[in-house]
Amino acid sequence: MKKMSRWGKLIAFLALILLGLNIVGSLEAQAATVPDMTLASSLQETTTTSSLSSGNIQLAQLVGQCRAATRTIDIFTEPSVGNSSDIIKTLEPNQQVTLAGEGSAGWIQVSSPASGYVIARYLKSCGTNPPPTTSTCRRVTASSGLVIRSQPTSSSSQVGSVLVGTTVKVTGASSVDSTGRTWVEISTPRSGWVSSGFPSGNLSASFSCI
Repeated sequence: MKKMSRWGKLIAFLALILLGLNIVGSLEAQAATVPDMTLASSLQETTTTSSLSSGNIQLAQLVGQCRAATRTIDIFTEPSVGNSSDIIKTLEPNQQVTLAGEGSAGWIQVSSPASGYVIARYLKSCGTNPPPTTSTCRRVTASSGLVIRSQPTSSSSQVGSVLVGTTVKVTGASSVDSTGRTWVEISTPRSGWVSSGFPSGNLSASFSCI
């Protein structure tokens, strides 16, 4: 019985050692699976900071940029058309503005020609403006200059005159009166009709102008 008692004690001792090892292993496994809350919090803060920095960079890139109106629009004191927002200025098509920052709900802030808010979808890049349309001009060659008349007749009222060497912009319309004189309609330096001669001689050949 004493011999069996020694063996029993040895077995009990070994069982306690194994039990202790199992407990330690279990604790280590649990520690490995528990997330590091400090690290997770740090990563979240880093992501938030990065997102804010990106937004600030995009905003900084907009400030000072040029945009042009695609239609007649108004600049408002607030990013809305409600009773609390007043119209500061009305922009004509292709009139340019300078961006000052972001608004909200489709609005954007501008700093010139007045400080306020406009609807963003009515703006375009200033680089997309169409090139100026060319017109047709002629130069006065008559030594005494030409009279500008209201109608293509010598009896119509005089509305102005142009000196020799003056460039006039023609509309493309012309008329021949009962005497055989040719009249050409002009838009600058003022609207009216000038005589190009019988049928020519008072004006140079046509050329392109802006």
